[in-house]
Amino acid sequence: MLCGMELEMGPFDPALHIKSRDHYEAIRREAQLAAMQPDAPPRRLTELVEKLRDQFPRSPVDEVAEQAFMAGEPAFTVRFTVPDELVPAALDACDQVEALMDELDRSARAGELGLLEAPEDVKRYRSEYLAQTRAQLRGAAGHGRPEGRPWSVAGLVLAGLGLAMFPPGGLVGIACGAIGRSKGDRDLGLVAIVASVVSFFASFVVAAWVID
Repeated sequence: MLCGMELEMGPFDPALHIKSRDHYEAIRREAQLAAMQPDAPPRRLTELVEKLRDQFPRSPVDEVAEQAFMAGEPAFTVRFTVPDELVPAALDACDQVEALMDELDRSARAGELGLLEAPEDVKRYRSEYLAQTRAQLRGAAGHGRPEGRPWSVAGLVLAGLGLAMFPPGGLVGIACGAIGRSKGDRDLGLVAIVASVVSFFASFVVAAWVID
């Protein structure tokens, strides 16, 4: 049985995914047709894509996005498994892809090699996709300690202060729990939010009881 972590990507606009894919496929075709130096960014993009295809299991993202687009769906979400032993390599691949994409954009802006710079919506999609991937891979690489864990823990601590007749502690705890969830610590972040809400209202009850 395959042991690994499940990545959940999305929701994304399927039309934007296809637009992004087609943009970089066009750059790769140009690199194959033109007599570019081996160190030219488009040639290195082709080499990187081939390397990643050999290194990692096939991703279903393109297929799912195309199915959603053909069905006229406004968004798609895809889940797939990355073997545990490949998580560090996948994180490194995110850095390599981002650095090379940025280099391609700089070359296009400088008018080098006749490249077409990626449209702004493609750049935003690229950044969001890589950010989602990194956040989940880092959580797995940290052995179950997501990036947002310190925020969730802080929310729980502040929830405790809320019970000690300090209502602002509960309010700030809610915010910390929400930040923890946004940074990948979904379960403990939710616990921190619920505990902080309870502590916020309980602080008034405790205060009334003490005053009486």
